[in-house]
Amino acid sequence: MSSSLPPSPSPSPLPPLAAGKPSTTSIHALPAELLKEIILQIDGQAGVSRASQTCKLWHAIAAPVLYLSPDFISKTAFDRFVATLESGSSVGRWVRELNLLSTPGHWDFLTDAVLKKLLKGCPELSYLDLEGCYSIHDKGLKAIAKHATQLHSLSLSYCDRITNSGVSAIAARCGALRHLEMACCPMICDTSISKIAQGCPLLESMNLAGTHITEKSVFDLATKCKGLTYLDISACYNIVYLQQITDHKPEQLEVVTDSLPDGVPGDSDDDEDMHSDDEEYLSDPELPYFFGPNHDHHALDGGWHDVEEHYLFEEDYDEDMY
Repeated sequence: MSSSLPPSPSPSPLPPLAAGKPSTTSIHALPAELLKEIILQIDGQAGVSRASQTCKLWHAIAAPVLYLSPDFISKTAFDRFVATLESGSSVGRWVRELNLLSTPGHWDFLTDAVLKKLLKGCPELSYLDLEGCYSIHDKGLKAIAKHATQLHSLSLSYCDRITNSGVSAIAARCGALRHLEMACCPMICDTSISKIAQGCPLLESMNLAGTHITEKSVFDLATKCKGLTYLDISACYNIVYLQQITDHKPEQLEVVTDSLPDGVPGDSDDDEDMHSDDEEYLSDPELPYFFGPNHDHHALDGGWHDVEEHYLFEEDYDEDMY
């Protein structure tokens, strides 16, 4: 008796399509999850916008993608978006990222009042780039602290009218921050950065180039933000003992000191009135400062966490002055 299996029956031929009847298989019959993946592959906001006009199903799938990170090609487009939010539209709930760098004139027309409208209308923001928006003041930062507590990334670089008051509000309410940029903000010093270190322990990268911080801010960030891997302190001229910082920083921390050319904000005698009170102890060589000449640098051998008791004024260090 043969042990071989019987041959498989030949497949039945597919019935021919009825004349004049199109195939019922089309892109519209694909699962919604697959359609979303297809729409995500479309390059450019204009293409996604056109896809959203295909049918009701595509509109329902494409609209959240379209508003995920809106791109405003002009002030007119931006104003229309803000007006839409003010009208009570719910499209703002889809917005996760706002970056106005490509919008002409953003540095001028984005004021504190307009920023507040944006934040109130986009409650799920995780990324906000306000670089160069010099019309933003502390009121704008306090609006961020009130309406965007879930932010993971915030850029305030070149917003040169913000002060420690506004940044302190961010520190108190935006504890989810991973990335924070405040390059060339000349009125920012240790007063607020120490609060950032305390209130935003999840920070992974920070840009403080061209600010008026001292070694105190670097120490606070390095010891309280355990996941910090990038810190830019270029052109921070109140930092006196730069070499000690680079020599004894935590191993995982990259400290950048050359991202800005000479002559950035903060490098002028005209800015002396903006310097923090921290200059007072830096100008006194008798104070046992953390990185100063009176400090026992052998304490640094085990890393910064071993020397906190030696930090700053030792016996009479007063946190309230910061």
